[in-house]
Amino acid sequence: MDTLSQMQRMFRFDAWATGESLAALRASGDASPRARRLVAHVLAAQWVWLSRLGQGGASWIALWPDLTLDECETHRRDLAGAWTRYLGGLDAAVLESTVTYTNSAGQAHSSRVDDLITHVAMHGHYHRGQAAMELRAAGHAPAVTDYIHATRNGLIE
Repeated sequence: MDTLSQMQRMFRFDAWATGESLAALRASGDASPRARRLVAHVLAAQWVWLSRLGQGGASWIALWPDLTLDECETHRRDLAGAWTRYLGGLDAAVLESTVTYTNSAGQAHSSRVDDLITHVAMHGHYHRGQAAMELRAAGHAPAVTDYIHATRNGLIE
């Protein structure tokens, strides 16, 4: 599998895993506002990174928004489509190109596109893990969002 195909698969996994996290939060009766806020942060950060990659504005969303579960689900679906469209239009040359952007602290940086895309996927996985811990601490079962679980069970292509 080439790099671009792997990245596309990574984002199909990301959308699935975030959906599973939201389903676990719903099943808990939204028992952990902190867990919901972590998932909302994952979604907000993805909009910001898409903007940095030249895919539209993200100035409307805070990095740590207090979104409802329904709002999170809407963003999850919209982001799945946005990442599919973005990644579907790339080639190897774009993946190796550099993007210059300003981070939330106002610092300018330049990074390779493939590194930014990898960061976004890892960032989501990290914070979904935190959300799972918060949900478990609140006495509820977190979602199983391991990549190998998804692939073994045919949950992502």
